[in-house]
Amino acid sequence: MFGRLKQEERGFDEIWSKTEARLEEYKARFQAIWSPMSDRVLARLSSLAKEDWDTEEILVHFVDCLWGGFAWVDCIAFTPFPDMEVQKKFLTHELSELITPSQVVAKKLRETGLNPGITHTVVDLMAYFSVRDFIENPVSPHPERKGIRPNPNYYPAVDELYPLFERYAVDPAAYADFDTFVDEIVSVLKQAQPTPQVTT
Repeated sequence: MFGRLKQEERGFDEIWSKTEARLEEYKARFQAIWSPMSDRVLARLSSLAKEDWDTEEILVHFVDCLWGGFAWVDCIAFTPFPDMEVQKKFLTHELSELITPSQVVAKKLRETGLNPGITHTVVDLMAYFSVRDFIENPVSPHPERKGIRPNPNYYPAVDELYPLFERYAVDPAAYADFDTFVDEIVSVLKQAQPTPQVTT
């Protein structure tokens, strides 16, 4: 379900009168693109997260004055991005925030002395492999589409984890549960760490 947030204070009425029609038009264009693929993206996310969606609907709000986006329980708010291909990934990332068992990932990373910030990389890789088949391949150079494939400049350990997620996306059933997959993530990251040099 798509909507748009309106600030209720009277001081915003003039801004809202200029913004409402544009957001409504954007919402209609994006909804037409998203609706045919929505069920398959949601099913894919559920399969990779090994979790069932526990809500009947997720409210999606376009917020013109927001930089980025956020997800909370059954609600997503994010900025209307000009490139619809990037917007598909953007929405899927926020959906991934709602269903990915991030606390399991963060806990395991902390326990093994790894960077807990990699949790966000896992969320984005889950999103990318859930929506990848529905996104047009960017033709280089398109700097405005940097948000489609996880960017190693923003997400730590993307290069190390990408091949693992690529294999996982082909056969999620290869792992009995999400915890087992997280153990594999930790194993890959540990193997990628440089071996300390011993000098004499």
